[in-house]
Amino acid sequence: MSKQYDTVLVGSGLEALAATSLLVQRGQKALVVEKHNMPGGSTSNFRHQDSSLNVSLHSFDSVRSGLSKLVR
Repeated sequence: MSKQYDTVLVGSGLEALAATSLLVQRGQKALVVEKHNMPGGSTSNFRHQDSSLNVSLHSFDSVRSGLSKLVR
């Protein structure tokens, strides 16, 4: 694995994963760093005792505008 990257993204939410995909498609070496054991950020869920708790986002209004500002 390379130890040199053009871009390092901290967190693996939808925007980071989408941005990483675009960066790699444009030939950059990108690394995504996530502290949890699963990617997805706010689109994930977790179990607590006998319940499954959904922490998903309910609106994606800013995803497109955020990505267009990040990747130009």
